[in-house]
Amino acid sequence: MGVNRAKCKTRADDHSHPLYSIWWSMHVRCYNPNNKRWHRYGGRGIKVCERWNVFENFVADVPPRPSKQHSLDRYPNKDGNYEPGNVRWATRREQGNNTSQNVLLTHQGKTQTLTEWARELGLSKGTLWARINKSGHSIERALSLQTQARPWSQNRESKEWRPGRKLLSEDAKKRIFELRKAGKTHRQIADEVGVGSSHVGKILKAGGTA
Repeated sequence: MGVNRAKCKTRADDHSHPLYSIWWSMHVRCYNPNNKRWHRYGGRGIKVCERWNVFENFVADVPPRPSKQHSLDRYPNKDGNYEPGNVRWATRREQGNNTSQNVLLTHQGKTQTLTEWARELGLSKGTLWARINKSGHSIERALSLQTQARPWSQNRESKEWRPGRKLLSEDAKKRIFELRKAGKTHRQIADEVGVGSSHVGKILKAGGTA
């Protein structure tokens, strides 16, 4: 089963409209099981409202697209359908904060998504997720591990400068050696301190305790 072309109403010149590919891709994600992203849309029951089967209606309902860097996002209900009142134009970063896989974390009176906290702390989302879900750290501990100043790196695509991976504090390094002396494995130390096991290995090697 694929997109029902009989229900999708277009005119001869609609194909040249700048929003046509976005409108058609929206239907494909929701109704074509062969699409690689179908499991995140149609596979979850996400649909396109009947009104938007007509391309002209879609164009009339959505606001102007700010730029080519903006794509269609279901908002504010990320689990809702594509329909008037539940879509917006959003950047990749904004969409990343609106996925069904993201969670809200509150720390010291501030609430952000896991992605936003990771970006602020200079960590990968996977590292922060592992601190909470694998290592069993509380949200407070996962977000409060002390670190030193961090280098900056430039994103290859956007050319945006952003904080890189944070450097471990001397207290954290000392803790690594203590855990190793206590017989902990690199993986166990990594989970405790909140860094990658390869990073633990490098620190222990540099200190002569592999």
